[in-house]
Amino acid sequence: MHVLSKAAMSSGMKPSVFVAYRQALATLALLPFAFFFPSKGVPPLTWIGLCKIFFISSFGLALSFNLFLAGLDYISATFGSALFNILPALVFVMAVCLRIESLPITQWHGLAKVLGTILGLSGAMAFTFYKGPPLSSASKNETHHSLHEKTHTKSEWIKALFSKWIKGSFLAIVAQFSYAIWLTLQAPLLKQCPDKLRLTILQCCFSCLTATIYGAAMERNLSSGSFPGTSIFYP
Repeated sequence: MHVLSKAAMSSGMKPSVFVAYRQALATLALLPFAFFFPSKGVPPLTWIGLCKIFFISSFGLALSFNLFLAGLDYISATFGSALFNILPALVFVMAVCLRIESLPITQWHGLAKVLGTILGLSGAMAFTFYKGPPLSSASKNETHHSLHEKTHTKSEWIKALFSKWIKGSFLAIVAQFSYAIWLTLQAPLLKQCPDKLRLTILQCCFSCLTATIYGAAMERNLSSGSFPGTSIFYP
């Protein structure tokens, strides 16, 4: 997913448009299952429940995906994948703070969770501030060449690359934080809507709606809604 997303971003696809397409495809792919596996004995959702699902899915899915893809434009797909390792640590900390999960610090499994959380977050921070040598590729070489033309000295060129790396890392980490909040809130949300399939479809649908509105507001040009190399909206 990260490699293909990075390829789409490098080819000119806008992150906000990509998220709208992604959530629309997820909604369409899940809708047939709602007909083949209808829910039985599940009470109907209230308006308050629908509003909760809307805000949680908009914040946890549409926002996190947009932030992550915006950051992926500045970092590598490898680093984007590695950042997903901090999700368990973030979810664990949030679950403990919200008292969804207990923390028996005096027992071995509780101590292991704490040490794993510290190691996971420390590794992500080290990965963020250390950028190794770039792999040779046409797109990266072109990016480095364009950056080098805009800067006059090697130090300014390195500073520009480091600034982009830090910016992309920050956006990706904030995206993981938003996604971790969404994962943590699934437990109380399932108590109000025990039908997992319907809950998943509603969250995909609501996040698609939010992502589409955001994408339309950010990208006024219709050509930004086409896939790279195709002509869906313009000749």
